[in-house]
Amino acid sequence: IIEDGKSTDNTINIVSQCACRYPAQQLQIYSEKDLGLYDAMNRAIIRARGEYICFINSGDFLQDENTLKKVAVQMNLCPGMDIYYGSCIVIFPNGNEYIQVTGSIENIPGNDISKELKSKPLSIIHQSIFAHKDCFCQNMFDTKYHLRAELKWYYKCFLSKCKVKRLDFPVCRYSLGGLSERVDSVAINAIETNKIFEELQLITDKNKSLLPCKENSSERFRTIYNQWLGLHQAGKHISDYLKKKDIRQVAIYGYAELGTHLVNELKNTEIN
Repeated sequence: IIEDGKSTDNTINIVSQCACRYPAQQLQIYSEKDLGLYDAMNRAIIRARGEYICFINSGDFLQDENTLKKVAVQMNLCPGMDIYYGSCIVIFPNGNEYIQVTGSIENIPGNDISKELKSKPLSIIHQSIFAHKDCFCQNMFDTKYHLRAELKWYYKCFLSKCKVKRLDFPVCRYSLGGLSERVDSVAINAIETNKIFEELQLITDKNKSLLPCKENSSERFRTIYNQWLGLHQAGKHISDYLKKKDIRQVAIYGYAELGTHLVNELKNTEIN
């Protein structure tokens, strides 16, 4: 199912050409105005006829042409799970990539799941999840959240003790630079994450300081920027600092333009 929000970027022409390669009804295309990302995803859930659902956003991919077969094998080996999830390969705008390994949550005893979720963040994205349709129909995405509705969905599923199986391979290729990584999305992400934690009563003294907030994000940004500028003014390069610490490989995630500038600065250095 391709769910398009009445886009004007030639998407429909492209997918219509792709549809010719598939038997009738195998590829369904819908283009209509929606109320945002999660409203569109909810519409696709209602239309889905399969047993399990995976969402792949524009710009993202399944890991390779064998991914669906590999997931199906695991479903047959370990049937009856509500959610199967794997890792993802994160792709930076300059083409660099790294594997984001998801933590294991399927072995957490049922009585301890709430305690566990309060103590550490989830590192899952919906593109790496295959969930039973019932998980979605019983718990649709909350459209009052524009960027973090999937976070609420994860927590509600896990708190309701859904049966979960972790896959030991990357499921998808996730491209950075989408809606949630835009500079103007930082504050919205922070506000919605906090509201979700409050709504589900997951805030504790231990994790309160770890929750994002607009003020903390802005302060961290200014601190990093000032320290970086100080290095430049002193005629130093950040790669020199990393080499001094015996660091030869780094993964840069987040902070939008600041992260992009850092990638550019580390080009043509000994740092990978």
